[in-house]
Amino acid sequence: MPTFRVASTAPVIEKGRVLFAMYCGRCHGGNVVSGGSVPDLRYAEEPTHQMFEEIVRGGARREFGMPSFAGDLTAEQVRFIHAYILDRARESAKADAARR
Repeated sequence: MPTFRVASTAPVIEKGRVLFAMYCGRCHGGNVVSGGSVPDLRYAEEPTHQMFEEIVRGGARREFGMPSFAGDLTAEQVRFIHAYILDRARESAKADAARR
């Protein structure tokens, strides 16, 4: 379960869900469930969360095929997406634990 936190509310997470579907889902999978060709963000490690905006807007992972969305997303919108991803990560961790 991720320990990284982003201040969020249910409406923020919903905004993040919509933005994720528009900008991220085609590569990172619907509902943040990757098909395996790109990272499954539900299982992202702490350093990825720490530099999330730098990755999404700054192009920090461009050499790995992750484009910059600086022209498409504001810092606030990136925070909404991050909140949604973290919410999905916690849901998945709970589901995984319940199956054990």
